[in-house]
Amino acid sequence: MVKCFGWNPGGEEKITHKLVSTCMTILTILTVLIIGVFSTPYLFGFRVFAVVSGSMEPVYHVGALIFTEQVTPEEIHTGDCITYTYGSNTVTHRVIRVDRKHGDFITQGDANSTVDDPVSFSRLVGKTMDFSIPLLGYLVIWLKRTNDKLIFFLAMVVILLIIVNGVLFHKKENHKE
Repeated sequence: MVKCFGWNPGGEEKITHKLVSTCMTILTILTVLIIGVFSTPYLFGFRVFAVVSGSMEPVYHVGALIFTEQVTPEEIHTGDCITYTYGSNTVTHRVIRVDRKHGDFITQGDANSTVDDPVSFSRLVGKTMDFSIPLLGYLVIWLKRTNDKLIFFLAMVVILLIIVNGVLFHKKENHKE
């Protein structure tokens, strides 16, 4: 093989292959992480929500992912954060009082100065965990837009096809050597 001023004929192909391989590894890891973050909680009885307002700052920041566990109203106490339905939306606020006689929670966002209207026990989605994943909720917010779900799905299919192609290409290269 001839080298001229550090140039190696065919070396660009090796560098390109290494770069593509590294990118595919990173994409694979990201894909697995994203799928894991969004699907694993469901296996353990949790639901995942994105924070879309600052009403619970500084506990839950806008754009964070929060996790809610399905519980009975009897398991909810003053000070717990709960997620409940409000029309077609969900709200996550702190319980400041439980009115068991009327079957209502009295809630308020930590950053809000006013108390919410009573929340019927029947509207309870669950108890919200004390932790969140910052920024990942923005992906959920983006995916809720109808057209973006299709784009995201197609992007995942393309990434998987590229990964499969890379694996097959890598196997063929190993068999040649």
